[in-house]
Amino acid sequence: SSQNDLGQNYKLGLALVYENFDAKKIAEDIKAFKIHEGISQDAKILYAQITGSYIAGKEKEDAGRVKALVFSLKLRKELPGIFENAPTNLAASPDLKGESVGLKLTFIEKVN
Repeated sequence: SSQNDLGQNYKLGLALVYENFDAKKIAEDIKAFKIHEGISQDAKILYAQITGSYIAGKEKEDAGRVKALVFSLKLRKELPGIFENAPTNLAASPDLKGESVGLKLTFIEKVN
């Protein structure tokens, strides 16, 4: 991890794909990742990218962005302590299968 002059550590990102929205599973996955990487449970999300799937040739790219948007709104509603202030980018990809959504998170923690 690299450190900047503000006394904060940027940590490795977490990248997961979900077939459906499950707030409890997402929260558990984030907690497990922080434990595995030695990141404080208080570490905040510096950046979130949410990528929705779409079927190239059958759906427009916007269909994937809509899936990502819906997923993002659910995250903010059901996991406000984790996602409420997280800067979020919405994207779409034909490489994700079915109705899946990719979630990529980068964490930051203050250094004492």
